[in-house]
Amino acid sequence: MKALMIYGHPHPDMSLGNKTIMETVKAAVPDLDIRQVAELYPDGKFDIKTEQEALAAADTIILQFPVYWYAYPALLKKYIDDVFAHGFAYGSTGTRLKGKTLIVSCTTGAPYDAYAEGKVQGHTMDSYMFPAAQLARLCGMRFGGVLHTGGVMYIPGVSKPEDREPIIKACQAHGKKLASLLK
Repeated sequence: MKALMIYGHPHPDMSLGNKTIMETVKAAVPDLDIRQVAELYPDGKFDIKTEQEALAAADTIILQFPVYWYAYPALLKKYIDDVFAHGFAYGSTGTRLKGKTLIVSCTTGAPYDAYAEGKVQGHTMDSYMFPAAQLARLCGMRFGGVLHTGGVMYIPGVSKPEDREPIIKACQAHGKKLASLLK
């Protein structure tokens, strides 16, 4: 199985959680192809043909990102808008992603438990990631679900240094679980 990670952190140099997840998965699945959107296209001008070829070559596509305001970060949303185009990903001639698996792998600053009915966030992460499930359906893909780890906000110089290690451990566990889905 060929897996592709679309790494959608808009500020990869500031990431602790998503970077740890990405590195953990890459260590376990060395042939994982990782497309770091912010590093490849900081101006948001995507090489659509190259990105579509990478998507078409994969069996499993992972969207890896921190949740911003209950959704994908803006640059990742623009990537999806531009690259998952009509005639390529969906529509009568858009069958290049049909049969592939789409997995959402995301992190939040709020604790995992906050994402439940009756809790502070009011809904589950599965509810917030409905657009990804619908994207998969429209493109004829299998939706592999949402893998979510909460409580991973770490801001150097602001967060307590002792908060760093538990975040790393939680994100390593997340990365190992994600890697197990790819084997």
